[in-house]
Formats: sequence, C-alpha cells, structure tokens
Amino acid sequence: MERRELAFNRRPLTEAALGFAIGALLAMYFTGPAAAASGCIFMALGLFSHRNTRPAMGNVLLFAGLMLLRSLPLLHADIPLQYSERYALVNSRIEVTGPLKELSLALGERASGLFANNASLVRAILLGDKSSLDYFSLEAFRASGAAHVLALSGLHVSVLTAAVIAPIPKGRGGARLVVALAFLLLYCAMTGFSPSLIRASIMMLFMLGLPLLSRQNDPLSAMSAALIVILAAFPAKILNLGLLLSFSAVAGALMLGNGVKKGLNFLPSPIASALSITICATIGTLPVTLAAFGELPTYGIITNIFAVPLISTALPIALLALGASYIYYPIGAVIAAPARLLLSAAEFICSSIARLPYSLVNIGPISPFAALPIFAALVFLSPYCLWSSSKKKLFAAACLFISAGLVLALN
Repeated sequence: MERRELAFNRRPLTEAALGFAIGALLAMYFTGPAAAASGCIFMALGLFSHRNTRPAMGNVLLFAGLMLLRSLPLLHADIPLQYSERYALVNSRIEVTGPLKELSLALGERASGLFANNASLVRAILLGDKSSLDYFSLEAFRASGAAHVLALSGLHVSVLTAAVIAPIPKGRGGARLVVALAFLLLYCAMTGFSPSLIRASIMMLFMLGLPLLSRQNDPLSAMSAALIVILAAFPAKILNLGLLLSFSAVAGALMLGNGVKKGLNFLPSPIASALSITICATIGTLPVTLAAFGELPTYGIITNIFAVPLISTALPIALLALGASYIYYPIGAVIAAPARLLLSAAEFICSSIARLPYSLVNIGPISPFAALPIFAALVFLSPYCLWSSSKKKLFAAACLFISAGLVLALN
C-alpha cells in the first residue's frame, strides 16, 4: 500500500480539499441525522486509516466527515433538501449594499461615459455586472467559446493585481502582499464574492506570500486551499457551475500545461506559455461544459488565442482610465481610447467566429458520471502522477474508454 501511495506526488491540502468536496456533495442530499451519523463514521474511518499508515486516505475521510458535520445547519432535521432549496443555496450570491454598492454603481456610470459602446463589456469584465450586455453579445461570447472572460476569475485577478502592485518595488514583498490583499478584499466584496473570484484571489495571495516565508509557490496546493476556504464558508457551492468551471480550468492547466508547452516549443516561450494555458484550460472545462450544457464550442481554442490577449491588455488600461478620470476626466478619456479599440476588436472576433458554420455543436448533456473519468485521465497524465509514462497513458486511456462507455450507456 505504501508503494501505491508514493506513486502520486502527495499534497496534504489537496487531500483535505478532496475530502471537503466529497463531504459537501453528500451533504446536499443527506438528511440531518443521516449526515451527522455519516460524518462520525467518515471521521472514525479516517482515524483508522491513519493508524494503519494510510495518511492520504485518512485525510480524505477525516475532512469528508468534518464537512458533513459542518453542513448540518444547512439541512432540514426531517427531510432532504428539495431541488428548489438546493438550487437557491448553490446559486445564492451575497448582495452588495451600502458604500460598496454606491462605489460599484459610480464606477459603472463612469465607465458608461468613458467607454461609450464598450461600456457594457467593461462593466462585465471589471465589475462582474453583465446585466447591461445584450442577448446577442452574450450569445456571441458563448458560441465562440469565450464566455469565461465575462466571469471574474484568474484572468481578471492576475491582470488587475499586477497593475495595482506595479508601482511597488519587487524587493518590498510584504508591502506588495498587503496592498494586494486590501485590493482583492475590496474587489471581492464589491462584486459579491463570486466563487471563481475568491479562488483566483487566494491563489494570487499564495503566490505573493509564500516567497516571504522562503517557500516555493505550489499552484495545486494553492488551488486546494482556495476550495477549502470556499466550501468551509459555503458548502453548497460544490454544485455551483461558476466554481466548477473555474477550478476545472485551473486543474486542466496544472495537469497538462507542461506537456502541451513542450509540444509547442517551436514557438517563442511567451506565446507557447499563453497558448498552452488556453488549450489546457479549454480541455479542463470541457467535461463540465458537456455535462452542464451539452454544447461544444468548435472554435473555442482559436477564439481564445486571439480574444483573450486583447481583453487581458484592455483590462489594466480600463482600470487606469477609470482611476485617471477621477483626477482629470479628459486624461481618463484619452487613456480609455486604446482600451475601446482592443475591446471592439475582441467583440468583433467573437461575433465573427460565432457566425461560422457549426460554431456551437449540440451533442446533448452527458451524465456527470461520464465526466468524472475524464478528470481522472487528466490526473493520470499530470506530473503529479509519478508512474512510468507507459503506465500513465494506459490508465488515462482506460479512463477515457470508461467515459465513452458511460456516455453511450447513460445518455
């Protein structure tokens, strides 16, 4: 058993996150007494596994039990949660009120003046407010495979945080961390603490904070810590589509990124890195997309190659324009001009690709049970699996074969 455990590069935080996810998922369907009993059983099995030198399994079971007990206040004492109640818990959003609401509205109004026809897109990618985007714009982003840029996540956090801490010298890591923490807390609070934004913020703070402790950044552990924090606060978010898409995109990049980048070594390194992340994130989200919508954006990778860099460049310019406009409005308007051009180009690319034949192929939603083996295949192909290359490929192929079989059997 010890040899099998050593076949994977162990991460205790990942084991805890997996346990939390299992416990949160079970808690959505258990009654209160059943959840309490199951939580105690899971914790007892976890302690038993630890005593029998199986720490990985023990951690998963222990944290699954803890999450079941944590979820008890969310459950009825006598009956399981009905679908409507589960839906409300999964998709609930913290309403922004008071000064933060006023700040968000003021920034939205200022964006309308600065960015004219692109104001709706700026409010979506900066403030998470998609209410003013018209139906055809939303459909263009969705059909072209670029809808993820409208959800506040890693792209927004990395670009905006880099812009905010840029004036602080790199040698002052503590100051950069404090400023980033203050900015991300304000940003998350102002936009309603969406799961994808919390995930990206925690990973960013890990990246900035660990060097101060003479520790190397570990993206998988950072992602696991983010999931633990979100589920500890909001256990029902385990079924939130935004959370699933956000984490699966990052998981895809972590699992396949190095391998895909090596295959693109004929390109300049920055281009190969950006392209590999786009390809791997698209592959990572594919099982969730198919399970939720049953739609495959055929040209999604092509869209992201061109649209994402344009929007990534426009984001800090838009933020700078908003800030400068409060100092002297004409300066803000001048700075906003290149951002308008970049965003117009991104919208044109998305709408053009969305109009291509077969841009969105409807294959019908697949069962979540058929999607899980695809994620298992990604794990086997990742650098975190320490088996030989041939063994990794064999197990990954078996997982894909199982997934195909489940699709045929369950759909």
